[in-house]
Order: sequence, then C-alpha cells, then structure tokens
Amino acid sequence: MLDLYKLRLFMTVAEQMSISKAAETHYMTQSAMSQHIAQLEATLGRALFIRNRHGVALTDDGERLFAYAEKILSLVAEAESALVTITPSTEGAISLGATPAISTYRLPTWTYQFTTHYPRLMVRVQTDVTSHIVRDVGSGKLDLGLIEGAISDEQAQQLHIHPLETVHHGVIVGHHHAWWGRESLPLEELRQAKLIMRPTNSQSRQWLAGILKDHHIKPAILLEMDNIESIKRMVAGGDSVAILPHYAIEEEVKTGMLWHISIGDVALIRDHKVLWHKTRPISPITRAFLHHLGDIFPHLVTCLTNSME
Repeated sequence: MLDLYKLRLFMTVAEQMSISKAAETHYMTQSAMSQHIAQLEATLGRALFIRNRHGVALTDDGERLFAYAEKILSLVAEAESALVTITPSTEGAISLGATPAISTYRLPTWTYQFTTHYPRLMVRVQTDVTSHIVRDVGSGKLDLGLIEGAISDEQAQQLHIHPLETVHHGVIVGHHHAWWGRESLPLEELRQAKLIMRPTNSQSRQWLAGILKDHHIKPAILLEMDNIESIKRMVAGGDSVAILPHYAIEEEVKTGMLWHISIGDVALIRDHKVLWHKTRPISPITRAFLHHLGDIFPHLVTCLTNSME
C-alpha cells in the first residue's frame, strides 16, 4: 500500500531533482530521505529515479507515479479542507518566509494574534531575501511567503500572489544632520547625501537603486548593511541618511531619536504581498492563516475566494 508521507517525500525529490535538497526541505538527513525513497521503490518494485552526479531524474515509472501522486495528494488536501476544522485545540505547524522588514516589524503582530487564537499551532518563520523565499515556496519548503520585492513573470506563473498593504518610505536622519527638522526634500538632494543602503542582493536595494538611476542620481554610498536596526543606529549617531519604510521608524521618530523626511517629488511606495504555490495543495492550517490575514486585510478575502475555488 502506498504511504502518503513517502509520496510527499517522493514529490519533493522529483520537483527539486535532488535528494539532498529535498531532505533539507523536510528537515531530515540525506540518508533518511534516501531510505524513504528506497522503501517506496521496494514497495512498488520499480526504480523511480535515475541517480547521476548532478542529482536525480525521474524514470518512466517515476513520471507515471508523479502524475498519480499529484492527483492523490490534491484529493487528500481537498478532503482535509472539507472535513478538517481548525480549532484552538488543533495541533500542527506552518512555515512562513518573510523579508527582513516584514519579519521584524509586521509579522510579530500578525503571528501573535494567530497563535493567541490557536495556541497549539506552531509558526516557523524564515527571514530571507525575496528570491530565496520565492524559491522555497516553489519547492514546498515554505507554506507561505510574505515579501515586498519584485517577482519575475516566470516565477509568478507558479504562484498565487496577492497584495496586503501599500507601504510608504522616507528619508531618516539623526540629530547631527543638517536636514534635521525638514518636512520634505526633492529626490535630487540625495545626490549629496552619505547614504546607507541594503546589500546588493536585497530587493529593497534594487528597488531604490532603480529609482535613483531613473532620475540620474548616483549617491555616495557610505555603508551597506543588512540589518535595519543597525542602519537606524548608524543614522542616529552620525551624519548619514537612509531610506526606510515608515512603520520601521515609528518608535524612533516618536522618541526623537530619528527625524523622518518625505520625498516631495517622487512616490517611494512598495506593496507587501503574500504568496503560495498555485498547484501544490495547501493545508487547513495554511488556509486558516490566510483567512487570519484576511481579517487584518479585508480586501484579501475576495482574492482568497477566487484563487481557492
């Protein structure tokens, strides 16, 4: 008899074309994953994968099983959604990926509300750049992604992507900066600023660099830092500037540690988005978290209804 758990493992290996990567996705050793696949092959009496130095590839029998496995696991997920109701006593886990600003400043409130209502559910959070989150949602390592970066058309084809909120960004300076007290400034003035930027692999960096390039501005980059809290401290203690989302600096502005300045001639806005795989069945827990987000962002409810039909 086919083991559903081993079918899920088989699907992950087939999608990632790698036993080691699939093992990492399921938080197990490579040898344990190999053993599960070997047991599945022994049960069926068929070789499912061709092993090579680059990874693995499906055999003809593996291709046939993959097609059936997709249907089987989809039906199982459909049955769970129809029959399983998530209650405060439900046990389980959900894996989320979030970009740094969302993970630090937005997600704690969202997950706190969720786990307060469902105290026996565990939320695993992976903080990473957009490209890695998209990759891990696509591979099944993550159930949901929460991002602010751009996604290629090719990546978007396999994902449901829905906006949550529009976020405004502005310039921050410390007490020592000549701009302290200003309400707004034109983007052009950033040409003279000592700017602290996110790393080059960050979508936030690429987004801002694109805007500056479009306006023919090449700023003097003082530092590259991947931690928003560190950026705020550097700005507060010197004469550098940074551009950050409003929600990330609210407390420091209230206490007078930082001063916020709007860019008057260019709209610095981005969208926070939630995404999940289009064809991979989602669990009742994942569905419950999406509906929890729908309570926070009511416009998401219609999107969820349309995408889950």
